[in-house]
Amino acid sequence: MADDIVNQANHIPLACQRGYLYPRTIEKQGRVYEIILESAESLPAATFSQIFDLFQRNMKEMYLTSSFGWDEGDKISEMREFCTRSLVVVDTRRSLVVVDTRVLGFLNYQVRRENGEAVLQLDESVRGLGIGRELMGRMETIGRKCGIFKAMLTVFIDNPAVNFYYRLG
Repeated sequence: MADDIVNQANHIPLACQRGYLYPRTIEKQGRVYEIILESAESLPAATFSQIFDLFQRNMKEMYLTSSFGWDEGDKISEMREFCTRSLVVVDTRRSLVVVDTRVLGFLNYQVRRENGEAVLQLDESVRGLGIGRELMGRMETIGRKCGIFKAMLTVFIDNPAVNFYYRLG
């Protein structure tokens, strides 16, 4: 039964899952940030590059000092698995000539029977604004709409964000 739910959730079209995202913006301290949802396959290469760079800036040192170690190729493969979905917070600045999109945070999640991971990373410039809580809430909403009612999260105990996760429950 659980495997059926996981299989069904992973095959819900991305367009349907995007429909669960309204509103698609977050307003914090007078700034409006856009939330996009992509699959591993649909995520533009430039966006993935920014996501991986943010992940590496925030986590590489913790991995290096852990028993897991750091393997860039493995991390890229994990983040590109077919069942990975990415909720991405971007700051989009528009001018008459160019649109500049900067990734400020992301939440990668996977729907799996066991060992699925949720990875939440925020740029230092937006920490403490409630964007992490907002992304977690959006992930929960998408999960419920897809028939998933349990989520698992792992965090390094020495990660400064551990208190954030405790507050979420």
